[in-house]
Amino acid sequence: MMFDFTNYTYSGMLSIVAAIFGIAYPQINASIERIDDKYGSSLLTKRLKNENAFATFNVLLVFNLVIDVVNPFLLDQSNCCYIYIVIQTIATIFLIGCFFHLFEIIRMYNDAETLHENIWNDYKKAVGKSSDKVSVHFMEWVDLISYILRSTNRNAARNVYDKWVEYITEFHKGHIGTKVRYDNYAYDGITKINENLCKLNYEPMSINNGNAFLTALLYPDGFISEDTYTILWSNLRLQIFYGKDEWVMDYWEQASQKYDLYMDNVSTYTINPLTNTNFTEEEAKQHNEERKRFLEFHVMFCAMLLQQGKYSLLKRILSFTQSQPPVYPLVPSTLTECFEMLSYLNGIYTNYPFLLDRRYPMPQLNGITGGRILGAANTYIALLTYRLYALQYYPFGVGYVFSLPAAPQNSMDIHKEKDNIDALKICIRKIESKKEYLRCIDIVHITEAISNINRIYHEKVKCLDCYIDDYINRLDEKDKDLRVNQLYDDKIVEKLEKEIYNEISSELDKYQLFYNNPKTDNTKVYRINASVCQLYPNQAFVDKPSVSYVDIDTNISDKVKYKFSHFFATTFLQHATPQLNIASQDLFKAFDKLKLNNDYIIISFGVYWDYHVERNDNFVKKNDRVYSYDNIHIYNYKCGSKYLSDHIFILEKKYLPYLEFVEPSNEWTEKYHLNKIGNNLNIWLGLLKIVNHKGLLAEKEFENIDGDPNELSLFSCVVLANIHWIPSAKVLCIKNMHFGRDNGNNEKVENIKSFRSYFTVR
Repeated sequence: MMFDFTNYTYSGMLSIVAAIFGIAYPQINASIERIDDKYGSSLLTKRLKNENAFATFNVLLVFNLVIDVVNPFLLDQSNCCYIYIVIQTIATIFLIGCFFHLFEIIRMYNDAETLHENIWNDYKKAVGKSSDKVSVHFMEWVDLISYILRSTNRNAARNVYDKWVEYITEFHKGHIGTKVRYDNYAYDGITKINENLCKLNYEPMSINNGNAFLTALLYPDGFISEDTYTILWSNLRLQIFYGKDEWVMDYWEQASQKYDLYMDNVSTYTINPLTNTNFTEEEAKQHNEERKRFLEFHVMFCAMLLQQGKYSLLKRILSFTQSQPPVYPLVPSTLTECFEMLSYLNGIYTNYPFLLDRRYPMPQLNGITGGRILGAANTYIALLTYRLYALQYYPFGVGYVFSLPAAPQNSMDIHKEKDNIDALKICIRKIESKKEYLRCIDIVHITEAISNINRIYHEKVKCLDCYIDDYINRLDEKDKDLRVNQLYDDKIVEKLEKEIYNEISSELDKYQLFYNNPKTDNTKVYRINASVCQLYPNQAFVDKPSVSYVDIDTNISDKVKYKFSHFFATTFLQHATPQLNIASQDLFKAFDKLKLNNDYIIISFGVYWDYHVERNDNFVKKNDRVYSYDNIHIYNYKCGSKYLSDHIFILEKKYLPYLEFVEPSNEWTEKYHLNKIGNNLNIWLGLLKIVNHKGLLAEKEFENIDGDPNELSLFSCVVLANIHWIPSAKVLCIKNMHFGRDNGNNEKVENIKSFRSYFTVR
C-alpha cells in the first residue's frame, strides 16, 4: 500500500517536472529570443537573464531532475519513503511557483510601458550608490525607449519625454547659474536615441516630430558646458543629414527663446532673477561670456548650413521670428552686430587657431582645415550684411540698422579690425557671384533693394562697399588720434622704469669699491655724464599698440652703461703718465718685475683674465670681476670702447679715486620731467610726448625726423657722477697686447723696472 502511494506520487511529480523541462523550458528560451528580436537590445536580454527568478528557476529545475533520477533507488531500499516523496513534492511545488513568477516577469518584459517604469525605478535607486549600475540601467532605458518611440503607444512615449525632462531638471538642482556637464552615459544615450529617431519614416501626427531631447538641454536658467555644445553640434548635424528640417526649426525656436528671454546682456546694475540682488561683477562677466558663446554656436551653425548648401533651411532660419515688429535674436541684424561678430570669430582664430576647427567640424572639412571653417563663418557674415537690405521692416529706423560700430580704443585692435574687414571684402565678392546665396535672403538686385529702401523710408542708404570705406576711414582717423593722444599705460611705464633701474643699478653696484672709498679734500673732479635721451613712438608706452616694442629697457640701459664705463675709464687714462705695452703672455712676469705688494691695486677694463686662470698658480679668480695675484687684488670692469679695452691701471690703494652720484640740476629736472627711481643711486627717468613739449627738440632735429614728430615721445635717463682724483696720484698703465691683433712694439720684460722707479724724479 505504501509503495503504491509513493509510486503514484513519484509518477505525478515526475510528469510535472518532465512537462516543465520538455515544454515550458524551451518556451522560456523562445520568449527570451522573442524579446531580443522585439527590442533589438543585448542589454535588455542580459537584464532578463540576470533576473533572480530566472537563476532560481534554473537551479530548481536541475535540483528536481536530480531528485527524479535518484528517488527510485531510495524508495526501493529505504524505510523513509514518505520523507523522500515530501522532499520531491516540495521541490516540484517551488519549481512550479518559480515558473509562474518567471512567466509574469516575461509578460512584464513584453509590456514595454511596464518595463520602462521598472528600469527607470532601478536607475533612480542606483543613483548615488553604484556608478556602474547607474550607467547600465540608463543605457537599458535608452535601448527600450528606442522601441517605445517607434511604437503607437503615445502614453508610453509621453512618459519617455517626461523621464528625460525629469533627468535634466534633477541634474540642474543646485547648479543654477553654473555650467552643467551631464553624465557621459547621458551624452551617449541622447546620440543613440537621436540617430534611431532620425532613421524613422516621417509621420505627420507623430509625437516624435518635435526635438525634445535636444531642446531639453537648453535649460532656461543654466549655462551650457562645452561637452553639451559638442553633443548639440553633432546631433544637429545628424538631423540635417537625415533631412529633419522641422526638428532643426523646433530647436531653433527654443534656442531663440532662451537667448532672448534668459540671456540678455547684463551689468552690475541688473537684478539677478535667481538671487533678487544685483549681479556681481564676476556673475555679470560670466553671464555675458556665456551669452557670446551661445550666439557664437548658432552663428557657426548657420555658417555650416551655408557651407553644406542647405539653402532652404537657412532661409527659414533667417526669416524666423516670434514677435512683431520682427526680432531675430540669434541672427546679427545690424551692421554693428555683423562687424562685432566678425571681429569676435576672427579674434578666436587669431588667439586659438584650432579652436573653431575642434568645436565646429563641418562636412568635407576634416583634419587641419587651414582656416576654411573660419572662411565659412566669414562668408555667412558677409551674407548677413547683404541681408540688411532685405529686411521686411526697420522698426528702429534704417539708420539704426546701417549704423557703423565705434572704432576700437587701441591700435592693436584697429589693425586687427582692418584685417578682418579685408577678409570680409573677399567674402562679399564671393556672395555677389553666388546667386543661390542671395536667394537665401530674397535679393535679386542689390541696387534695386537700395532704391526701394530709400523710396519707402526716405533715407539715403548707401551700398555696402561705401559703408565699409566709411568704417575704414573711421578706423584710420582713430588710429591717427591714438598714435598722438593715447595716454601712457602706467603699468607699462612703471615696469619699464623698474627694469631700467635694475639693469643700470646692477652695473653701477660693481663700482662700490670707489663710492665706498673715503673722500678727501683738494681733489681734481671729473664729471661723468652717462645720460641718454632717446625718441620712441608713443605707441611703445601704451596698452595694446599696433606693433610690439621690445628691449627698450635694454637699449636705454646698455647706452647708459657704455657711456658710464667709457668716461670712468677715461679718467684713469688721464692720470696714467707712463704706459707700457706688454704682451699678454708676459703680464704676470711684468707684475713681478714691478715689485708690487699688498699696498697696490690693479684696475683693468675689458681684459679677459679667465684665459690665465689655472695657467698661473698664483693667479686666482674670486668672482666674475675680482681676481688676485700674489695677494694683489685685480678688479676688472666691462668696457665697450675699443680705445680703452685691454687697459690695465696699477696704483696704490690710497690713491683710489672717490665716486659720487649727483642729482641733475633743477633746469634739467623741470625740462625733462625727471623723477628719481630707487633710493641708493641717482638714477632719474622722464618720459614726455613731443606733441605737448615742442621745446625738447631743436628745429634741425625736427627736420631729421622721418614721419610725424607728434607721434613720438622722448625717453630720458639721467645718470650723473663726479669722480674725485688726488692730483698727486701715481698711476701706471699697461696695454695688454695680443699677437696678431695689436700693432706696436712690446716692452721687453727684462727692461721693466719697479713701479716706484717710473715715478722717481732723476
